[in-house]
Amino acid sequence: MQDANCTMARPIQSAHAPALILKGRPAQPGDGLSIASRLRAADRAELTAAGVHDIPALLEAACARGYITIVGEDASGCPMLIFGTESAVQFQSWGPSAAIWMLACEGIERHARQIARQSHSWTQAVIAAHGPGASGHNMVDARNALHLRWLKWCGAVFTGNAYFPTSPDLPFLEFYIPPCVSPS
Repeated sequence: MQDANCTMARPIQSAHAPALILKGRPAQPGDGLSIASRLRAADRAELTAAGVHDIPALLEAACARGYITIVGEDASGCPMLIFGTESAVQFQSWGPSAAIWMLACEGIERHARQIARQSHSWTQAVIAAHGPGASGHNMVDARNALHLRWLKWCGAVFTGNAYFPTSPDLPFLEFYIPPCVSPS
């Protein structure tokens, strides 16, 4: 939940201290607002390109609707990243499908190694919750380098270009994550 420690002006923590705690707790009301107020510029641009006009409302709804949503916090308890899944009707021809997504706050890149260690198994767990043999699917802004690296680590296979009607000239890539893949 957002508190006085969740501000852009928060001092940078020592590189020697474990600054991020990925304990995999379910998202709670207020997490979406906290993250939306400090969202990385690349993530904000991706959501805007996808036609999202009210980012705080979108994230709060994801936290409240019972989607499978995981929050990573820094040492002070401030949410720094949020990722999860929801049922993906548009991909049902592939079998049980989950639309997987991730958003993060500025400074999350400092914690890439720790996120990579834990997010692969969490990604598989949240996808598997959609049924036996479920796979993950979605689209990603091809300009969002952090998400592309994260998705590759999680076993994503990029299947080609995708276009949003709201932003047909922006480069999006469609991807899927097969069930039970190992990181490459």
